Amino acid sequence: MNAANVSIRLPVQMTEDWLKCVARNKLNGLGGLKQQTANAIINAPAGFIQKYVVAVDKTTGQINFLKLGSGF
Repeated sequence: MNAANVSIRLPVQMTEDWLKCVARNKLNGLGGLKQQTANAIINAPAGFIQKYVVAVDKTTGQINFLKLGSGF
């Protein structure tokens, strides 16, 4: 996780504020499903979005899912 970047006004990575910021800056205005996704993220009530990190073990091919807590 990256800390907040005050110089470019980017919140702490993976927080709801960060997700909404990314949706506004990267997806908003692109149309189609990307616009629908941006709208869903931007308009989601607090605590609604669930966040996961996915990793693949290259040796075994095992896929690991880690659900992030409410702090992120």
